[in-house]
Amino acid sequence: MDDVVGWMLETSKRLGVPCEDINMSKFATLTGSQLLKMNENDFTECDPNYGKLFYREMARLLNVTIPEDNILDDVLRKYKDFEETKPSPMDTTMQLQQQLQRQHEMNSLFAAQQQLTQTLANNIRQQLTNNLCAALNPTGLNLNNLASSPLLHAKGNKLWEFIRDALKDPATCPSVVRWEDPNEGVFRIVESEKLARLWGERKNNTKMTYEKLSRAMRTYYDKQILVPVPKTGLYPKKLVYKFGPGAQGWCKSTAVMA
Repeated sequence: MDDVVGWMLETSKRLGVPCEDINMSKFATLTGSQLLKMNENDFTECDPNYGKLFYREMARLLNVTIPEDNILDDVLRKYKDFEETKPSPMDTTMQLQQQLQRQHEMNSLFAAQQQLTQTLANNIRQQLTNNLCAALNPTGLNLNNLASSPLLHAKGNKLWEFIRDALKDPATCPSVVRWEDPNEGVFRIVESEKLARLWGERKNNTKMTYEKLSRAMRTYYDKQILVPVPKTGLYPKKLVYKFGPGAQGWCKSTAVMA
């Protein structure tokens, strides 16, 4: 059950879906095996708003194309029909071909299930690590790396330099800010208010909010420090920015990958 919750939390964070908007209580009672057997309607019943989105995300993870019916249920149904059908002597060759095809489908299903189980287990470990770090360090700073943290010792005092340094610091990347495409300089703000609070601490301004911070960021477009994010559909629509030719020092070689 915990592995399902961990996967839901990680997926919602990656998709930009607020965790508090998800009907998590419905999914919390499920195991990984039960989740794999659910079709799109089952997901929608658990969460009318985001169930379909999570179903398609699971199907993408399993590397399958979503037909009109649930492919997992379809494979299981075919396997059950095969078990209940006795091949006749006249159809031996055809039955053998069907058996091999269905066996291949079942092997693919089991391999996909193992992949999802491993992914869920990794998500649980990451979630436990994050929760432990948050409990021991409510401010979100990396206590083991205070001496080397770019946020504390960066020479630049400008907001864009502060964000650039946050993208280099494991204490804040990918938890507060993260790269969407480090080669193109595209990044996303994950925790907007936390980023504003850290910037306020840097500037000794306890009243700093993300609204004020975002207004300051908009001034960088005139200086080509930030440029519009290409509308290619590859990136999320909210809180995504792109460094321009006026910004220096953000290149991939120094980036912390999310």
